Amino acid sequence: MLSLKKNFIKAIILFSFNFCLGQNGVLKITHENKLDSILALKKEVNKDAFTSGQYTIQIFSGNFNDGQELFEKLKI
Repeated sequence: MLSLKKNFIKAIILFSFNFCLGQNGVLKITHENKLDSILALKKEVNKDAFTSGQYTIQIFSGNFNDGQELFEKLKI
């Protein structure tokens, strides 16, 4: 009977750790107001550019001038 009480107490302690060490489901994101305007502009550009339903591939990431030169070389 004594071992049953000890096991019960151990189980209660183990389950209480679950509640004590659990994480909160709260997430707060702070950002500048400029980000909202940039996202709205990006959505507007994407709406005009990607209405055909085709896939797009990014072929360059870096300096704008180098990207323009590559774009001119790859233009069909």
